[in-house]
Amino acid sequence: MTEIQERVDGLTLEWLTHMLDEMDAASEFEKEHAETLTQMLTEAQADIEKRRAKYTNLQVLRGGKCNAQCRFCFIQRLEVKDPAITDYLQEIRYVNYSKEKLFLAMLHARMAYNLNEILFTSYGDPLANAAAKLPEEVKTAKELGYPQITLLTNGLNLNEQRIDELCEAGLTNLTVSLHTKDPTKHKDLVRPLPDITLEDILPQVQYALEKGLTTRINVAYSNKVESAEELIAWAEKLGVQQLTFIEMIPGNQWCVDNHRPLPEKIEGYIKTFELPWGLQVWQPKEGVEGPSVGLCSFGKNSPTFDEQEKNLMLVLATNPEGPAGPVLKAGALYGYSGRLKSWQV
Repeated sequence: MTEIQERVDGLTLEWLTHMLDEMDAASEFEKEHAETLTQMLTEAQADIEKRRAKYTNLQVLRGGKCNAQCRFCFIQRLEVKDPAITDYLQEIRYVNYSKEKLFLAMLHARMAYNLNEILFTSYGDPLANAAAKLPEEVKTAKELGYPQITLLTNGLNLNEQRIDELCEAGLTNLTVSLHTKDPTKHKDLVRPLPDITLEDILPQVQYALEKGLTTRINVAYSNKVESAEELIAWAEKLGVQQLTFIEMIPGNQWCVDNHRPLPEKIEGYIKTFELPWGLQVWQPKEGVEGPSVGLCSFGKNSPTFDEQEKNLMLVLATNPEGPAGPVLKAGALYGYSGRLKSWQV
């Protein structure tokens, strides 16, 4: 036993000596090339910051199936005849899921762009598209180090068990598109395919808050819903942290006929920042209670907006005439312009 221990000790000392020699050599190299290494590091950091400033998140678009027929939906109720839009929306209807390619796309977005948020959404509803796979996807995002992992849903397929599974997997944020506080208006606007009402969804929102999720309500702002002031007061009563008003894209005639401009200011709030693609964020003034409020001017349909590369989007779909497999895209939010840059994953 003594001979064995001596042999082990000898090998350990030999390894430590070798490592110290390697460290000394590396130290000498660093001294000799310090200026070059510093420049390389500075350039790498600048490159990451540039890309991070350009894109805000990675959106995982989980197919095109939906469990609602919202009157304002410019995808499910497409009436625009622009061939670029038609071709793009046709592309995303061909689902081609791949766990490995999803992982690689998430990894690429995290490492190459240093993105802090991943958003699971859909051209329909993410929970209407292979919902059983979503916890695994969320878990992968958590393992890759995304600090913010968000689900955007209409809430029709939310339940306590699903929220528990997603929270356990690593979900941090939940955004629910509700649009109105009135159950009758909600049914008329959303036209849910299952017989689920606003009263069924709101307890799930409360449960998400109890589970510690940062929770946001999205409102497609039209002349068929309450005023911004009423909806802010409602959101405060619910206890959600965020509320976003979205100006409708003129994707069908209903949107055109019921378009409503966003408010220019919010009483008791102060605008804290604005992004060039049309998002304003407002916070309550000191002493005022309420959620933070976002105003998204998507309905402007300006050339600047159409060309804005706001986010990276992983489309879990394929065009049978094009390259096979999920495609990582950069382009205007929702790809409304149809003009997108793509990378095969």
